[in-house]
Order: sequence, then C-alpha cells, then structure tokens
Amino acid sequence: LVYNATTGTTSNVPGVDTRIPGFGSTETVEWLDKSQASPGRYFTDIVDMLISFGYRRGKTLFGAPYDWRKAPSGLVYNATTGTTSNVPGVDTRIPGFGSTETVEWLDKSQASPGRYFTDIVDMLISFGYRRGKTLFGAPYDWRKAPNELTDMYLMLKSMIETTYRYNDNKRIVIVAHSMGNPLMLYFYNNFVGQDWKDKYIQAHISLAGAWGGASQIARLFASGYNMDHYRIILPPSKIRIMQRSFTSSAFLFPSYNLWNETEVFATTPNKNYSMANVKEFFFDMNYTDGWSQYQNTAYLLGKLEAPNVEVNLLLLCYLILNICGTSTNRVNYLRFATMTSGHCNIIVALGLTYSDPKKNTPLPPQ
Repeated sequence: LVYNATTGTTSNVPGVDTRIPGFGSTETVEWLDKSQASPGRYFTDIVDMLISFGYRRGKTLFGAPYDWRKAPSGLVYNATTGTTSNVPGVDTRIPGFGSTETVEWLDKSQASPGRYFTDIVDMLISFGYRRGKTLFGAPYDWRKAPNELTDMYLMLKSMIETTYRYNDNKRIVIVAHSMGNPLMLYFYNNFVGQDWKDKYIQAHISLAGAWGGASQIARLFASGYNMDHYRIILPPSKIRIMQRSFTSSAFLFPSYNLWNETEVFATTPNKNYSMANVKEFFFDMNYTDGWSQYQNTAYLLGKLEAPNVEVNLLLLCYLILNICGTSTNRVNYLRFATMTSGHCNIIVALGLTYSDPKKNTPLPPQ
C-alpha cells in the first residue's frame, strides 16, 4: 500500500514495473585473455567507453596510437550469418539482470554522466514500489540487434511470469527508453502470443521510443558519434570503426516504415541519400558491411505491426523519430562535405519538400 500522510489513507501500489534501457544504456563488463587479445583498455560500461576514456581516469587519446578495430567493446561481424561475436580474446557479460542497479547508474562510480533511470526509480520507490519486489530492470547487450538476443528474451519472459506470480497475479508495466521500445516490439510480436500479453502485461510506457530509427545513426556510420562530447577529447572518427561493428546500429537506421523515398537523411554537395539509395550510402563511404548489416536488421520489425498491448508514449521529437503519424513536421538530416570526410553538420529544417527526389538534386544552402 501507498500511505498518504495528508489524508491518512492508503491506496494500492499500481502494478509491477520492469525497465528496458536503450542504446548504450546498459552496463557491460568485459575482460581480456591476454594470450589472445591485443593490448588495450577494457571498459566496464558505456560511460567509461565514451566519456571516461578521455579524462576521468587521467588518460587521453594523445598518447600511443589506439587500434579501435581491436577495441574490446567492438564486435566482429560475420556477413555470411548476419551475426556478431566478441573480438578474439574478449569475454563479456551483462551484469544485474532483474536488478535496477545497472540501469539506474551506468557507471559504478555513480558519477553524474552515468545517471540514467535513477530519478525515476527513486520517484517510484516514494510511491511504494520496492527494488527486487515490484521494480525490476532488464539490461541486455545493447551492441546487438534483436535477432541476436534470444537468450535475453527468454530470461525476460521468465522474469515477467515469475514476478506476476510473486505479486498476487498483478500484471506488469513495461517502461522502455529509446532502442528498448523497438526491442520490446520484436519481443511482443515474435516471442509471446496474445493470450500471454493479455495475462501478463498491463501496459507499455515508451520514453522517446526510437520506433522508426534515428537519423543520428546515419551520422554514426558516416563520421562516428561521440554523444556530443568534446571532439578534442573523443574524436568521433576514432570510435567509428567500433560503432559500425554493432548490429544494433544498423537496426536503428532510419526505417523504411516511417521514412519515404523523398525524405533525405544525409546529403553531400553532389548527392542526397534517402530510403531510395541506402546501398549507395554505405558503398559511397567504403563500408560495404554496412549494407549487409542493414539488410539483416532493417526488416526485423516487419511493417511495425502493433504490439496489441496498451502503449503510452512520451515523445521527444528531435533526432529520434517516434510513432506520431506517417510523417513528421520536423525534418532532420546530415550534411557531409564528402561521405569519407568524417565530419558532418546537423541541419534542422521545417516543412521541407523535395519535388524530384529521383534526380538526387542537392538540398538548397542553409
């Protein structure tokens, strides 16, 4: 029960809550077999990998050259199977499944850059929720697309069923952020049936859900994405090879379901890129594996079939596209000097239309 000190009354705790984090939002522990792996750092989480590398541990990128192609956090993509594996000599695990600890803070030091679900969890606890009883987390290997996460989905299904039984058959509320939303859509439509959803799921709450992909992913593939950290500390081009190796990156590429062939997501002085020429986008940057990754992940969600559970949306319509209709009022795209330049500008424009996309006419100057 939740006690109200003002009225002196109580009310029931509203259901059981499970949190599904987004891209780059799960703590990852990695360790090296020194007999196989190349020398280098290992990262305990995404904050260490993208922020702490530069300054929090007194290291910089200006020392000995670091080979990001062999970075422990990277993956090795197999174009034949469409799946990935760890860099040789590296083992990984995703700690804390079922616990909220590793989704509240992405960094064990609990420094502010790693703050994630902390405030939301604290608020729910003030309402009467309890960690490990009515409040759970479902961290996963965010580097991988849903077709590589079967084990996680089976663990999630089991945890939901167990939690339901231990809480007097109260249905579960799923709270997902960013990539966690299309990840759960894959679960709803491929791992469980309607009877199961009716029995166990109360509602799904989507926080800035990347249902239609994210235009930032085009930036990631072309020039690398350092989460807008200082470029002098963490140049995007230095982490691009590693980020390209994640099949989750291709999974979050702008979706054909919400982007049509007239909507440009990237441009150079000579060419526009839209859903009409995705293959050229990857080939022009000399990253042909990207086209293979895209083909293996772009269609995992089919036609974005509804999950047939109650869905509540909290939208942040900027660079992340949400399900808010068949089109958006704001068009975001990336402008590159060349596709291999390693640098882009983000262009935000309102109400742009493209009268003859078949000719790939460059966009007007901004």
